[in-house]
Amino acid sequence: MIFQIKVSLIEMKSKIWRRFEVDDSIFLSELHEYIQIAFNWSNAHHHYFIMDHRDLFTLGDEESELFIGPTQVDSLNAGMEMRDERKVRLSDVLNEEQVSLTYVYGSEENWRHEIFLEKAFSGRKDATFPTCLMVYKGAPEEGKRDQYEQGKMLSAGEMKRINEQLAVFRESEVGEHDLWKELFELTMVYRKLQPWKWIHSNEMFIVEIPGTGEVAYCSVLGMNGQHFGLGVHLGNDGLAYKMAVRDGRDDIQTVIEYERSLLLAFQARDELKTEDLRWIKKLGLRFRGRQEWPVFRSMSSGYYPWHFSRKEVRTFCEILKQAIHVVEETEKNDAYLLKGYDGRWRARLLESGQWVDGVMNAVIEPEEEEVVLISEIEMRRIQKYRQVKMRLEFASYFEEEAIQERDGERPFFPNVVLGVEDEGAMIVYYQVFERVDYGKQLQAALVEMLNKLGFLPAEICVDSERIALKISALTSKVGIRLVRVNRLLNVEEVRERVER
Repeated sequence: MIFQIKVSLIEMKSKIWRRFEVDDSIFLSELHEYIQIAFNWSNAHHHYFIMDHRDLFTLGDEESELFIGPTQVDSLNAGMEMRDERKVRLSDVLNEEQVSLTYVYGSEENWRHEIFLEKAFSGRKDATFPTCLMVYKGAPEEGKRDQYEQGKMLSAGEMKRINEQLAVFRESEVGEHDLWKELFELTMVYRKLQPWKWIHSNEMFIVEIPGTGEVAYCSVLGMNGQHFGLGVHLGNDGLAYKMAVRDGRDDIQTVIEYERSLLLAFQARDELKTEDLRWIKKLGLRFRGRQEWPVFRSMSSGYYPWHFSRKEVRTFCEILKQAIHVVEETEKNDAYLLKGYDGRWRARLLESGQWVDGVMNAVIEPEEEEVVLISEIEMRRIQKYRQVKMRLEFASYFEEEAIQERDGERPFFPNVVLGVEDEGAMIVYYQVFERVDYGKQLQAALVEMLNKLGFLPAEICVDSERIALKISALTSKVGIRLVRVNRLLNVEEVRERVER
Protein backbone atom coordinates (compact mmCIF):
# COMPACT_ATOMS: atom_id res chain seq x y z
CA MET A 1 0.00 0.00 0.00
CA ILE A 2 0.96 3.63 -0.50
CA PHE A 3 0.39 6.07 2.35
CA GLN A 4 -0.23 9.79 1.84
CA ILE A 5 1.09 11.42 4.99
CA LYS A 6 1.31 15.01 6.19
CA VAL A 7 4.29 15.90 8.41
CA SER A 8 3.64 19.10 10.37
CA LEU A 9 6.04 20.95 12.63
CA ILE A 10 3.93 21.65 15.72
CA GLU A 11 4.16 24.02 18.69
CA MET A 12 5.12 26.83 16.30
CA LYS A 13 3.47 30.20 15.71
CA SER A 14 3.16 29.46 12.01
CA LYS A 15 1.99 26.34 10.13
CA ILE A 16 4.91 24.49 8.55
CA TRP A 17 4.28 21.15 6.83
CA ARG A 18 5.21 18.71 4.06
CA ARG A 19 2.98 16.18 2.28
CA PHE A 20 4.43 12.87 1.03
CA GLU A 21 3.45 9.67 -0.69
CA VAL A 22 5.49 6.78 0.70
CA ASP A 23 5.45 2.99 0.62
CA ASP A 24 3.85 1.68 3.82
CA SER A 25 6.56 -1.00 4.14
CA ILE A 26 9.42 1.44 4.78
CA PHE A 27 11.19 1.30 8.13
CA LEU A 28 10.96 4.30 10.43
CA SER A 29 14.71 4.75 9.99
CA GLU A 30 13.96 5.55 6.33
CA LEU A 31 11.11 7.91 7.21
CA HIS A 32 13.54 9.77 9.47
CA GLU A 33 15.78 10.35 6.44
CA TYR A 34 12.84 11.62 4.36
CA ILE A 35 11.88 14.15 7.04
CA GLN A 36 15.47 15.38 7.35
CA ILE A 37 15.55 16.06 3.61
CA ALA A 38 12.12 17.66 3.53
CA PHE A 39 12.90 20.16 6.30
CA ASN A 40 16.43 20.74 4.98
CA TRP A 41 18.10 19.60 8.19
CA SER A 42 21.51 17.99 8.61
CA ASN A 43 20.72 14.86 10.66
CA ALA A 44 23.17 16.14 13.28
CA HIS A 45 21.00 15.72 16.38
CA HIS A 46 19.15 13.14 18.40
CA HIS A 47 15.75 11.92 17.14
CA TYR A 48 13.00 9.43 17.97
CA PHE A 49 9.37 8.60 17.23
CA ILE A 50 6.54 8.40 19.77
CA MET A 51 3.50 6.19 19.29
CA ASP A 52 0.61 7.06 21.62
CA HIS A 53 -1.22 3.98 22.92
CA ARG A 54 -3.71 5.65 25.20
CA ASP A 55 -6.73 5.63 22.93
CA LEU A 56 -6.46 2.43 20.96
CA PHE A 57 -3.89 0.09 22.47
CA THR A 58 -2.90 -1.25 25.84
CA LEU A 59 0.61 -2.21 26.87
CA GLY A 60 -0.44 -4.18 29.92
CA ASP A 61 1.09 -1.64 32.34
CA GLU A 62 0.98 2.06 33.09
CA GLU A 63 2.96 3.06 30.04
CA SER A 64 0.91 4.87 27.40
CA GLU A 65 3.67 5.74 24.92
CA LEU A 66 6.03 3.64 22.82
CA PHE A 67 9.39 5.17 21.85
CA ILE A 68 11.02 4.13 18.57
CA GLY A 69 14.43 5.31 17.39
CA PRO A 70 18.17 4.57 17.35
CA THR A 71 18.80 1.94 20.02
CA GLN A 72 22.19 3.17 21.23
CA VAL A 73 21.84 4.58 24.74
CA ASP A 74 22.89 8.14 25.42
CA SER A 75 22.02 10.81 27.94
CA LEU A 76 18.87 11.72 26.03
CA ASN A 77 17.20 8.31 25.95
CA ALA A 78 18.65 6.79 29.10
CA GLY A 79 15.84 5.15 30.99
CA MET A 80 13.55 5.05 27.91
CA GLU A 81 12.59 1.70 26.43
CA MET A 82 13.52 2.38 22.80
CA ARG A 83 12.34 0.07 19.99
CA ASP A 84 14.75 -0.21 17.06
CA GLU A 85 13.56 2.07 14.23
CA ARG A 86 15.33 -0.18 11.72
CA LYS A 87 12.92 -3.01 12.60
CA VAL A 88 9.61 -1.11 12.82
CA ARG A 89 7.74 -0.46 9.57
CA LEU A 90 5.46 2.50 8.95
CA SER A 91 2.50 0.12 8.54
CA ASP A 92 3.19 -1.22 12.05
CA VAL A 93 2.45 2.17 13.63
CA LEU A 94 0.04 3.86 11.21
CA ASN A 95 -3.23 2.29 10.10
CA GLU A 96 -6.97 2.97 9.92
CA GLU A 97 -7.19 3.02 13.71
CA GLN A 98 -3.84 4.59 14.61
CA VAL A 99 -3.67 7.58 12.26
CA SER A 100 -0.94 9.71 13.81
CA LEU A 101 2.62 9.44 15.08
CA THR A 102 5.03 11.97 16.62
CA TYR A 103 8.60 12.57 15.44
CA VAL A 104 11.01 14.47 17.71
CA TYR A 105 14.29 15.97 16.49
CA GLY A 106 16.96 18.14 18.09
CA SER A 107 18.91 17.87 21.33
CA GLU A 108 17.98 21.41 22.46
CA GLU A 109 15.18 22.68 20.22
CA ASN A 110 13.21 19.44 20.58
CA TRP A 111 11.29 20.01 17.34
CA ARG A 112 8.07 17.98 17.45
CA HIS A 113 6.29 16.86 14.28
CA GLU A 114 2.90 15.26 13.81
CA ILE A 115 2.89 12.55 11.14
CA PHE A 116 -0.73 12.16 10.04
CA LEU A 117 -2.06 9.43 7.73
CA GLU A 118 -4.37 11.19 5.26
CA LYS A 119 -5.18 8.21 3.05
CA ALA A 120 -3.94 4.82 1.83
CA PHE A 121 -4.21 3.41 -1.68
CA SER A 122 -2.72 0.87 -4.07
CA GLY A 123 0.34 2.00 -6.01
CA ARG A 124 -0.25 3.65 -9.37
CA LYS A 125 1.40 2.31 -12.48
CA ASP A 126 4.74 4.01 -13.26
CA ALA A 127 4.57 6.10 -10.06
CA THR A 128 7.68 6.35 -7.88
CA PHE A 129 7.91 6.61 -4.12
CA PRO A 130 8.82 8.41 -1.91
CA THR A 131 7.50 11.62 -3.46
CA CYS A 132 6.95 15.03 -1.91
CA LEU A 133 3.60 16.39 -3.12
CA MET A 134 3.47 19.77 -1.41
CA VAL A 135 5.43 22.01 0.94
CA TYR A 136 4.20 24.88 3.09
CA LYS A 137 6.66 27.45 4.44
CA GLY A 138 10.31 27.00 5.28
CA ALA A 139 11.58 25.22 8.39
CA PRO A 140 13.64 27.02 11.03
CA GLU A 141 17.40 26.69 10.98
CA GLU A 142 18.88 24.22 13.42
CA GLY A 143 19.99 25.87 16.65
CA LYS A 144 17.89 28.99 16.07
CA ARG A 145 14.45 28.18 17.45
CA ASP A 146 14.31 31.32 19.61
CA GLN A 147 15.02 33.48 16.54
CA TYR A 148 12.21 31.96 14.48
CA GLU A 149 8.85 33.70 14.71
CA GLN A 150 6.98 33.16 11.45
CA GLY A 151 7.33 30.51 8.78
CA LYS A 152 9.23 31.95 5.86
CA MET A 153 7.97 31.54 2.30
CA LEU A 154 9.79 29.04 0.14
CA SER A 155 11.45 29.42 -3.23
CA ALA A 156 9.71 27.81 -6.20
CA GLY A 157 12.47 25.23 -6.44
CA GLU A 158 12.15 23.84 -2.90
CA MET A 159 9.91 20.89 -3.78
CA LYS A 160 12.19 20.07 -6.71
CA ARG A 161 15.18 20.03 -4.33
CA ILE A 162 13.36 17.69 -1.95
CA ASN A 163 12.33 15.24 -4.68
CA GLU A 164 15.80 15.24 -6.22
CA GLN A 165 17.27 14.26 -2.85
CA LEU A 166 14.54 11.69 -2.22
CA ALA A 167 15.39 10.08 -5.56
CA VAL A 168 18.18 8.03 -3.98
CA PHE A 169 15.51 6.08 -2.06
CA ARG A 170 13.40 5.23 -5.10
CA GLU A 171 13.42 1.74 -6.54
CA SER A 172 12.87 3.11 -10.04
CA GLU A 173 16.08 5.16 -9.99
CA VAL A 174 18.02 1.97 -10.51
CA GLY A 175 16.40 0.28 -13.49
CA GLU A 176 15.65 -3.41 -13.40
CA HIS A 177 18.00 -3.97 -16.31
CA ASP A 178 20.99 -2.56 -14.41
CA LEU A 179 20.08 -4.43 -11.24
CA TRP A 180 19.80 -7.81 -12.94
CA LYS A 181 22.92 -7.14 -14.99
CA GLU A 182 24.88 -6.53 -11.80
CA LEU A 183 23.41 -9.65 -10.20
CA PHE A 184 24.44 -11.89 -13.09
CA GLU A 185 27.91 -10.33 -13.28
CA LEU A 186 28.49 -10.99 -9.57
CA THR A 187 27.04 -14.49 -9.94
CA MET A 188 29.49 -15.33 -12.71
CA VAL A 189 32.41 -14.09 -10.58
CA TYR A 190 31.21 -16.30 -7.72
CA ARG A 191 30.74 -19.31 -10.03
CA LYS A 192 34.23 -18.91 -11.48
CA LEU A 193 35.75 -19.00 -7.98
CA GLN A 194 34.15 -22.43 -7.31
CA PRO A 195 34.31 -21.91 -3.54
CA TRP A 196 32.68 -25.30 -2.83
CA LYS A 197 36.07 -26.86 -3.57
CA TRP A 198 37.45 -25.62 -0.24
CA ILE A 199 34.49 -24.32 1.82
CA HIS A 200 32.04 -26.76 3.42
CA SER A 201 28.33 -25.92 3.72
CA ASN A 202 28.65 -26.11 7.51
CA GLU A 203 31.22 -23.28 7.47
CA MET A 204 28.92 -20.30 7.79
CA PHE A 205 29.73 -16.60 7.55
CA ILE A 206 27.57 -13.59 8.42
CA VAL A 207 26.80 -10.45 6.39
CA GLU A 208 25.00 -7.34 7.64
CA ILE A 209 21.96 -6.47 5.51
CA PRO A 210 22.16 -2.71 4.84
CA GLY A 211 19.36 -0.57 6.22
CA THR A 212 17.45 -3.35 7.98
CA GLY A 213 19.13 -3.98 11.34
CA GLU A 214 19.34 -7.66 10.38
CA VAL A 215 22.13 -9.99 9.29
CA ALA A 216 22.28 -12.84 6.79
CA TYR A 217 23.73 -16.26 7.63
CA CYS A 218 25.48 -17.48 4.48
CA SER A 219 26.62 -20.95 3.42
CA VAL A 220 28.52 -22.06 0.32
CA LEU A 221 26.72 -25.03 -1.24
CA GLY A 222 28.22 -27.84 -3.30
CA MET A 223 31.13 -29.61 -1.59
CA ASN A 224 29.22 -32.90 -1.94
CA GLY A 225 29.29 -32.35 -5.71
CA GLN A 226 25.51 -32.29 -6.16
CA HIS A 227 24.10 -28.78 -5.76
CA PHE A 228 26.37 -25.77 -6.25
CA GLY A 229 25.36 -22.31 -5.06
CA LEU A 230 24.96 -19.95 -2.12
CA GLY A 231 22.34 -20.19 0.64
CA VAL A 232 21.48 -16.99 2.52
CA HIS A 233 19.26 -17.29 5.61
CA LEU A 234 17.79 -13.95 6.67
CA GLY A 235 17.43 -12.65 10.21
CA ASN A 236 16.32 -14.47 13.31
CA ASP A 237 13.80 -16.72 11.56
CA GLY A 238 16.37 -17.67 8.95
CA LEU A 239 18.84 -18.71 11.64
CA ALA A 240 16.11 -20.61 13.53
CA TYR A 241 15.29 -22.55 10.37
CA LYS A 242 18.96 -23.25 9.64
CA MET A 243 19.45 -24.63 13.15
CA ALA A 244 16.25 -26.69 12.91
CA VAL A 245 17.51 -28.34 9.72
CA ARG A 246 20.87 -29.01 11.37
CA ASP A 247 19.06 -30.73 14.24
CA GLY A 248 16.80 -32.78 11.95
CA ARG A 249 13.64 -30.74 12.69
CA ASP A 250 12.79 -29.92 9.07
CA ASP A 251 9.16 -31.09 8.85
CA ILE A 252 6.90 -29.29 6.39
CA GLN A 253 5.31 -27.02 9.05
CA THR A 254 8.76 -25.85 10.23
CA VAL A 255 9.80 -25.17 6.64
CA ILE A 256 6.71 -23.08 5.86
CA GLU A 257 6.77 -21.30 9.24
CA TYR A 258 10.42 -20.35 9.54
CA GLU A 259 12.29 -20.58 6.24
CA ARG A 260 13.23 -17.06 5.22
CA SER A 261 16.08 -17.14 2.78
CA LEU A 262 17.49 -16.25 -0.61
CA LEU A 263 19.06 -18.97 -2.73
CA LEU A 264 21.43 -19.03 -5.68
CA ALA A 265 21.68 -22.45 -7.34
CA PHE A 266 23.43 -23.56 -10.51
CA GLN A 267 21.28 -26.01 -12.45
CA ALA A 268 20.77 -27.64 -15.84
CA ARG A 269 19.04 -25.69 -18.60
CA ASP A 270 15.98 -27.95 -18.60
CA GLU A 271 15.38 -27.29 -14.87
CA LEU A 272 14.82 -23.56 -15.41
CA LYS A 273 11.35 -22.04 -15.65
CA THR A 274 10.26 -19.34 -18.10
CA GLU A 275 10.76 -16.57 -15.51
CA ASP A 276 14.30 -17.83 -14.80
CA LEU A 277 15.18 -17.44 -18.47
CA ARG A 278 13.60 -14.01 -18.92
CA TRP A 279 16.56 -11.92 -17.77
CA ILE A 280 19.12 -14.36 -19.17
CA LYS A 281 17.60 -13.75 -22.60
CA LYS A 282 17.19 -10.00 -22.09
CA LEU A 283 20.84 -9.63 -21.13
CA GLY A 284 22.01 -11.88 -23.99
CA LEU A 285 23.77 -14.33 -21.67
CA ARG A 286 24.78 -17.89 -22.53
CA PHE A 287 25.76 -20.74 -20.25
CA ARG A 288 27.01 -24.23 -21.10
CA GLY A 289 26.99 -27.29 -18.88
CA ARG A 290 24.57 -29.07 -16.60
CA GLN A 291 25.31 -27.02 -13.49
CA GLU A 292 26.07 -23.66 -15.03
CA TRP A 293 22.65 -21.98 -15.32
CA PRO A 294 21.95 -19.65 -12.36
CA VAL A 295 18.58 -19.82 -10.63
CA PHE A 296 17.47 -17.41 -7.88
CA ARG A 297 14.77 -18.28 -5.35
CA SER A 298 13.15 -16.40 -2.50
CA MET A 299 11.78 -18.35 0.46
CA SER A 300 9.49 -16.47 2.83
CA SER A 301 7.37 -17.63 5.77
CA GLY A 302 3.95 -18.72 4.58
CA TYR A 303 4.75 -18.41 0.88
CA TYR A 304 5.73 -20.69 -1.97
CA PRO A 305 9.35 -20.40 -3.24
CA TRP A 306 9.37 -17.59 -5.79
CA HIS A 307 11.49 -15.43 -8.04
CA PHE A 308 13.44 -12.50 -6.62
CA SER A 309 11.67 -9.17 -6.23
CA ARG A 310 13.58 -6.04 -7.19
CA LYS A 311 14.36 -5.38 -3.53
CA GLU A 312 15.66 -8.93 -3.11
CA VAL A 313 17.88 -8.54 -6.18
CA ARG A 314 19.42 -5.45 -4.59
CA THR A 315 19.86 -7.20 -1.23
CA PHE A 316 21.39 -10.29 -2.81
CA CYS A 317 23.84 -8.17 -4.82
CA GLU A 318 25.13 -6.59 -1.60
CA ILE A 319 25.43 -9.99 0.08
CA LEU A 320 27.06 -11.58 -2.97
CA LYS A 321 29.76 -8.86 -3.06
CA GLN A 322 30.67 -9.70 0.53
CA ALA A 323 30.47 -13.44 -0.15
CA ILE A 324 33.01 -13.03 -2.95
CA HIS A 325 35.30 -11.14 -0.56
CA VAL A 326 34.99 -13.89 2.07
CA VAL A 327 35.66 -16.61 -0.51
CA GLU A 328 38.77 -14.86 -1.85
CA GLU A 329 40.14 -14.25 1.66
CA THR A 330 39.47 -17.86 2.69
CA GLU A 331 41.25 -19.17 -0.39
CA LYS A 332 44.34 -17.20 0.70
CA ASN A 333 44.04 -18.05 4.39
CA ASP A 334 41.88 -20.95 5.58
CA ALA A 335 41.83 -19.55 9.15
CA TYR A 336 40.03 -16.39 7.95
CA LEU A 337 36.61 -18.07 8.03
CA LEU A 338 36.85 -18.93 11.78
CA LYS A 339 34.49 -21.91 11.23
CA GLY A 340 32.47 -21.35 14.36
CA TYR A 341 35.27 -22.06 16.81
CA ASP A 342 34.18 -20.93 20.30
CA GLY A 343 30.83 -19.99 18.74
CA ARG A 344 32.45 -17.22 16.66
CA TRP A 345 31.85 -16.69 12.95
CA ARG A 346 33.43 -14.38 10.41
CA ALA A 347 31.22 -11.37 9.70
CA ARG A 348 31.19 -8.56 7.17
CA LEU A 349 29.80 -5.39 8.76
CA LEU A 350 29.09 -1.82 7.69
CA GLU A 351 30.84 0.89 9.68
CA SER A 352 30.50 4.51 8.58
CA GLY A 353 29.57 3.35 5.08
CA GLN A 354 32.59 1.04 4.73
CA TRP A 355 32.65 -2.76 4.81
CA VAL A 356 34.93 -4.18 7.50
CA ASP A 357 35.75 -7.59 8.92
CA GLY A 358 34.18 -8.54 12.22
CA VAL A 359 33.29 -11.48 14.41
CA MET A 360 29.78 -12.46 15.53
CA ASN A 361 28.02 -15.22 17.42
CA ALA A 362 25.07 -16.94 15.77
CA VAL A 363 22.41 -16.70 18.48
CA ILE A 364 18.66 -17.09 18.01
CA GLU A 365 17.11 -14.13 19.80
CA PRO A 366 13.97 -14.94 21.81
CA GLU A 367 10.76 -13.54 20.38
CA GLU A 368 9.11 -10.72 22.26
CA GLU A 369 5.58 -10.90 23.64
CA GLU A 370 3.14 -9.12 21.32
CA VAL A 371 1.30 -6.15 22.79
CA VAL A 372 -2.50 -6.12 22.62
CA LEU A 373 -3.35 -5.06 19.07
CA ILE A 374 -7.14 -4.89 19.19
CA SER A 375 -9.02 -1.67 19.83
CA GLU A 376 -10.09 -0.58 23.28
CA ILE A 377 -13.71 -0.84 22.14
CA GLU A 378 -13.25 -4.53 21.25
CA MET A 379 -11.42 -5.08 24.53
CA ARG A 380 -14.25 -3.63 26.59
CA ARG A 381 -16.81 -5.74 24.73
CA ILE A 382 -15.17 -9.10 25.42
CA GLN A 383 -14.30 -8.16 29.00
CA LYS A 384 -18.06 -8.02 29.69
CA TYR A 385 -18.53 -11.71 28.87
CA ARG A 386 -19.03 -14.10 31.77
CA GLN A 387 -16.36 -16.74 32.30
CA VAL A 388 -17.25 -20.42 31.91
CA LYS A 389 -15.34 -23.35 33.36
CA MET A 390 -14.26 -24.68 29.99
CA ARG A 391 -10.96 -25.56 28.36
CA LEU A 392 -10.40 -24.87 24.66
CA GLU A 393 -7.57 -25.82 22.35
CA PHE A 394 -6.44 -23.01 20.04
CA ALA A 395 -4.26 -23.98 17.07
CA SER A 396 -2.68 -22.18 14.15
CA TYR A 397 -0.99 -24.08 11.32
CA PHE A 398 -0.42 -23.98 7.57
CA GLU A 399 -2.21 -25.97 4.92
CA GLU A 400 0.46 -27.83 2.99
CA GLU A 401 -0.80 -26.97 -0.48
CA ALA A 402 -0.18 -23.44 -1.74
CA ILE A 403 -2.87 -21.28 -3.35
CA GLN A 404 -2.32 -18.79 -6.19
CA GLU A 405 -5.27 -16.39 -6.33
CA ARG A 406 -4.22 -14.57 -9.51
CA ASP A 407 -1.79 -15.29 -12.36
CA GLY A 408 1.63 -13.86 -11.69
CA GLU A 409 1.06 -13.48 -7.94
CA ARG A 410 3.14 -15.39 -5.44
CA PRO A 411 1.23 -18.44 -4.12
CA PHE A 412 0.75 -18.65 -0.36
CA PHE A 413 0.09 -21.44 2.11
CA PRO A 414 -3.26 -20.74 3.84
CA ASN A 415 -2.98 -20.26 7.59
CA VAL A 416 -5.68 -22.16 9.48
CA VAL A 417 -6.83 -21.09 12.95
CA LEU A 418 -8.83 -23.76 14.77
CA GLY A 419 -10.65 -23.63 18.10
CA VAL A 420 -11.71 -27.01 19.57
CA GLU A 421 -13.49 -27.93 22.81
CA ASP A 422 -11.37 -30.00 25.19
CA GLU A 423 -14.28 -32.35 25.86
CA GLY A 424 -15.86 -33.92 22.81
CA ALA A 425 -13.43 -32.44 20.27
CA MET A 426 -16.15 -30.19 18.85
CA ILE A 427 -15.02 -27.40 16.52
CA VAL A 428 -16.06 -24.00 17.88
CA TYR A 429 -14.04 -21.83 15.50
CA TYR A 430 -12.45 -22.16 12.06
CA GLN A 431 -10.75 -19.43 10.03
CA VAL A 432 -8.37 -19.36 7.05
CA PHE A 433 -6.25 -16.40 5.94
CA GLU A 434 -3.10 -15.37 4.13
CA ARG A 435 -0.57 -14.61 6.84
CA VAL A 436 0.44 -10.96 6.58
CA ASP A 437 0.48 -9.46 10.07
CA TYR A 438 0.47 -12.63 12.17
CA GLY A 439 0.14 -11.12 15.63
CA LYS A 440 -2.73 -8.87 14.65
CA GLN A 441 -4.48 -11.60 12.64
CA LEU A 442 -4.15 -14.16 15.42
CA GLN A 443 -5.51 -11.78 18.05
CA ALA A 444 -8.38 -10.81 15.72
CA ALA A 445 -9.18 -14.52 15.24
CA LEU A 446 -9.19 -15.09 19.00
CA VAL A 447 -11.53 -12.13 19.54
CA GLU A 448 -13.84 -13.35 16.77
CA MET A 449 -13.95 -16.79 18.40
CA LEU A 450 -14.83 -15.29 21.79
CA ASN A 451 -17.56 -13.15 20.21
CA LYS A 452 -19.06 -16.23 18.57
CA LEU A 453 -18.95 -18.13 21.86
CA GLY A 454 -20.42 -15.24 23.82
CA PHE A 455 -18.41 -16.17 26.92
CA LEU A 456 -14.80 -16.51 28.11
CA PRO A 457 -13.35 -20.01 28.58
CA ALA A 458 -11.36 -20.46 31.77
CA GLU A 459 -8.36 -21.90 29.89
CA ILE A 460 -6.98 -21.86 26.37
CA CYS A 461 -4.27 -24.38 25.40
CA VAL A 462 -1.68 -23.78 22.68
CA ASP A 463 1.15 -26.00 21.45
CA SER A 464 3.50 -23.30 20.15
CA GLU A 465 5.62 -20.75 21.98
CA ARG A 466 5.18 -18.36 19.06
CA ILE A 467 1.38 -18.52 19.30
CA ALA A 468 1.57 -18.05 23.07
CA LEU A 469 3.66 -14.89 22.65
CA LYS A 470 1.23 -13.48 20.08
CA ILE A 471 -1.89 -13.82 22.26
CA SER A 472 -0.68 -13.94 25.90
CA ALA A 473 -1.08 -10.18 26.53
CA LEU A 474 -4.67 -10.39 25.26
CA THR A 475 -5.66 -13.51 27.22
CA SER A 476 -4.09 -12.03 30.36
CA LYS A 477 -6.06 -8.81 29.92
CA VAL A 478 -9.42 -10.63 29.74
CA GLY A 479 -8.62 -13.12 32.50
CA ILE A 480 -8.15 -16.31 30.48
CA ARG A 481 -5.45 -18.70 31.65
CA LEU A 482 -3.11 -19.55 28.78
CA VAL A 483 -1.59 -23.05 28.98
CA ARG A 484 1.38 -24.17 26.88
CA VAL A 485 1.22 -27.92 26.06
CA ASN A 486 3.26 -30.25 23.87
CA ARG A 487 0.32 -31.60 21.88
CA LEU A 488 -3.26 -30.57 21.18
CA LEU A 489 -4.86 -34.00 21.06
CA ASN A 490 -8.35 -32.81 20.18
CA VAL A 491 -7.04 -30.64 17.35
CA GLU A 492 -5.09 -33.64 16.05
CA GLU A 493 -8.26 -35.74 16.13
CA VAL A 494 -10.20 -33.08 14.23
CA ARG A 495 -7.47 -32.76 11.60
CA GLU A 496 -7.39 -36.52 11.13
CA ARG A 497 -11.18 -36.60 10.65
CA VAL A 498 -11.00 -33.81 8.08
CA GLU A 499 -8.12 -35.39 6.16
CA ARG A 500 -9.99 -38.71 5.90
